[in-house]
This record gives sequence, C-alpha cells and structure tokens, in this order.
Amino acid sequence: MINWIYFPRSDKPTPLAVEVVRAFELAKGIDSAVQTDNSNFVLRAVSAGLQGLGFTVEVGKKTDQKISVPVLFEGERGHSKF
Repeated sequence: MINWIYFPRSDKPTPLAVEVVRAFELAKGIDSAVQTDNSNFVLRAVSAGLQGLGFTVEVGKKTDQKISVPVLFEGERGHSKF
C-alpha cells in the first residue's frame, strides 16, 4: 500500500490520479527502504502500467528511447544571459 495525498485536499482524487497510484502499487519490487532502488529501476517497474493509462514513458538511455522535452531557461532570477 502506498501512502499518498491528493491536493488540494478539499477535492476528491481524479480517476486518473487513482489509476496512477494503482500502477505504482502493482509494480513489483519497488521498496523505498531498499537502497538499491533508483529511478531507472522504478521507471522500468511502472512503465507498462503508465503506458496502459496513455502516458508516454522514457524507457531507456538510447536516443530513440528518450523523451525530448524542450526547456525554457530564462536565467537566474529571471535575467537572461543571452
């Protein structure tokens, strides 16, 4: 069982939120008490469940396995350095 809280707490969790939590609960071998767990391990364990919900999931380190996400960096404290 995963302890989780939906925000704002005054709202009922959406069905999608409940399904995402369920994907993590169904994943095998994830245990925050185990020091060997890392983000790559967790991602492998939950990727099928998240993909089944319609999420695009990065599945590896190779270029064709990664998700390209553009990032706008305005600069420190909002000041552009360009």
